[in-house]
Amino acid sequence: IFSNMNNEDAANNVKISDREKEFLKYTVTELSYKEIADKMCCSPRTVESYRDQLCDKLDLKTRVGLAVFAIKNGFAG
Repeated sequence: IFSNMNNEDAANNVKISDREKEFLKYTVTELSYKEIADKMCCSPRTVESYRDQLCDKLDLKTRVGLAVFAIKNGFAG
């Protein structure tokens, strides 16, 4: 996981939407996808879609990887 996190070019070369940025902010919390969906006013499936899209864009495999990415790249609130 962490080998990808040191690649700051990933954040610079990937287009991350405002909604994906909002999702990244919540990945560092202990909220469930249902709770994140409630905060984002969308369905849990949409939240899972944001997760999947970001994992594909950033070549990450887990929510933990997304959380580490969010923290290292300033997306965490």
